[in-house]
Amino acid sequence: MNCPVCLKDSTAEILETHTDYINNQEYKMRLCEKCGAVFADPAAAPAAEWYIKFSPARREKFNLRLNWGHRKYFEEDLSFTGKILDVGCGCGNFLYKAQESGYQATGIDFDGRAVAFANGIGLKDVSCISFEEFRNKRANEKFDSVVLFEFLEHVPDPNRFVAQIKDMLVQNGCLAVMVPNADRPLCFRFQQYDYPPQHFTRWTLKTLKTFLGMLGFNIITAKKGSMPYFYVNDNIFYFLVSKILSVIKRCFYSGISYKDASSLPLDTIGEKSGKKVSIGSVPSRYRRILVKILKFFYSIIFFPINFFIWMWFKIIGKSCYIYVFARKIQ
Repeated sequence: MNCPVCLKDSTAEILETHTDYINNQEYKMRLCEKCGAVFADPAAAPAAEWYIKFSPARREKFNLRLNWGHRKYFEEDLSFTGKILDVGCGCGNFLYKAQESGYQATGIDFDGRAVAFANGIGLKDVSCISFEEFRNKRANEKFDSVVLFEFLEHVPDPNRFVAQIKDMLVQNGCLAVMVPNADRPLCFRFQQYDYPPQHFTRWTLKTLKTFLGMLGFNIITAKKGSMPYFYVNDNIFYFLVSKILSVIKRCFYSGISYKDASSLPLDTIGEKSGKKVSIGSVPSRYRRILVKILKFFYSIIFFPINFFIWMWFKIIGKSCYIYVFARKIQ
């Protein structure tokens, strides 16, 4: 089969399988021996409703805080601003800073609430449409910069997608990409969100640099990000919660494996004695309150352990994200 990253024929060793119980679809995670990328088979992007079912208790808190990748972009030695496109811009926190810095800011995102927030803070050229719809509407438009912060891993066909991004860039235009590091510590790697149809690819710094170079980009900056304490604290919390929920779900699904139980969506845990059991049926505000209470006590009780883990990761140089800044040369 052909690898969706390098497009070469690959034996693509199967590393593991994963079942998404929302769509009732089994996926194989394959390793391309040619480029080193890990990709999902099959690969098809889910509808927006999938994300709601995947995390029914989630309520996004929009703010203008910049993440590590955003800050790295503004540290680049850029001699111009011009037009910038943020694909998967979320609430527009990066674009807000870019607009303040003199850019003509454009963004797209599938989350209507995030887009409404972005429009409300003065980002008028932010739309709730897909990338394909955007390309069709503005096919002849060129941008000086395109940024993909935590977006590329969600794309089923990254080679085709980045080639299209390249066509939208002016000559010598800039591309910034930030993705989760496939080499990050184990308990932060293969949680539910790191499987399809949430994430379709996994990247190392070497794989991402090779991929962009192959498509005609000159790599200017390539960095691994340090791991902030809150990332360690939050991820271990949700890791433990997922394991506890897996035990609960196994009580309602007789004969199911522990791995499969971990993959079951939260809004339909199961049926017992003919009665459907659903966390999603609990009002969302109560779910959020429960999570906040649990997280509060967890953060206090586990602080010494989490602080030690965080310091150890800093000493050995473990990172959760990678960032590459490149220019179009062909």
